[in-house]
Amino acid sequence: MAARKSCTHLTWSEAKAKVGGGGDSAATKKKSEPKKLTHVEKILAKNGASSKEQQQHKTALRKQYKQELRAAAAAKRREEERQKAAKQQLLVQKPYQQAKSRLQELATLVAQKDNNNNNNIDANVGEEEWNNVAQCKEMQLDELAAVEAMYGLEEGVFMLHSGIDLEELRENIEEWQSDQDNHDLLRAVVEYPPISFTLQLDIEDCCPAATTTAADDGTTTTTSKNLRAQLLLHVVFPPLYPLVSCAPPVFDILDFYVTDPEEVCNADKALRSLAHCDQTKVIQDMEQQAREELLPDPCIYELTTTWLADHLKDYVTVMGHLQ
Repeated sequence: MAARKSCTHLTWSEAKAKVGGGGDSAATKKKSEPKKLTHVEKILAKNGASSKEQQQHKTALRKQYKQELRAAAAAKRREEERQKAAKQQLLVQKPYQQAKSRLQELATLVAQKDNNNNNNIDANVGEEEWNNVAQCKEMQLDELAAVEAMYGLEEGVFMLHSGIDLEELRENIEEWQSDQDNHDLLRAVVEYPPISFTLQLDIEDCCPAATTTAADDGTTTTTSKNLRAQLLLHVVFPPLYPLVSCAPPVFDILDFYVTDPEEVCNADKALRSLAHCDQTKVIQDMEQQAREELLPDPCIYELTTTWLADHLKDYVTVMGHLQ
C-alpha cells in the first residue's frame, strides 16, 4: 500500500522532475534552434550579392526598363511625325521641282529615240572633204568630253543619245590616223551618225518679277521674286562643225519653264510657266552668235553658260500679275 501510494500520488513539481523537468518543451527547444540552410543556400550566402546589392540591382533594372519605355515612345513619335510629313508632302508640290523632273523624263525619252540623222556627206565629194569631216569628228569628241565634265555631274543634266558609242568612234579615228591611206577606215569615221545630246539648263535671274499686295489701310507692298528658267536644249553636231563657220550646232529648245523655287502649291495643280519665251528667236541668235563670234572654236560651253545666262532675259516675258 505504501509503494502504490508513492507512485500515484505525486505532486506537480515531482512529476515535472521525473519527466525531465526544467519547464522547456520539445516545441520550445525547436523554435529556439537556428534554421538549418540547404547546401545551395549555403553557396549563395557565401558567394552571392548582399541584400543591399540585390536591391540596387533591382533598382537599376527598373530604371533601365523605364528608359527603354521612354526611348520606344520617342521613336514612335518620330515615326508618326515622319509619316505625317510624308503624307503632307503628297498634298503639296514645288513647281520648280516638278519642272525639273519633267525635263529629265523628256531627256530620257529623247535619248532613247532612233537616231535617224545622217551626215549629209555626198559620197562623190573629194577626199579632202572627207578628211575635214574626220578631223571635225575628232574635235567634236574633245568638246563633248569637256561638256560632259561640266554638266555630267548631276544625273539627267547631260544625256547623250543612246545610239552613239563614243569609244567606238574614237577607235575608228585612231585607226584611220595610223593608216590614212585606208579608205574604208575613213568611210567608217565619216559615215558615223552625228553626235547629239541634251542639256538641262537652269538659269537664275532670267527675268525681273515682283508681286504687289494691298493692306487693309490702303498701303501696298511690292515683293521681288527670284524666278528661274529651266529648259531642255537639244544639240546636234553637223559633220563639218566646228571648222566651217556656216555649220554651227543645230539647237532646239524642247521644253521651257519659268518657276519660283520657293513657291508651293497643291499637288493636283497643273504645272505652268510663269513666263513665255520666244524660243525661235533664241535659237536664231545663238546660231548667229556661233557663226559670227565663236567658230571655228568650240562654242557649246560659251553659248549655254555665258551667252544664255546674259541674254535669256531679253527673250522672256513674265505673266501680267508678276510685272
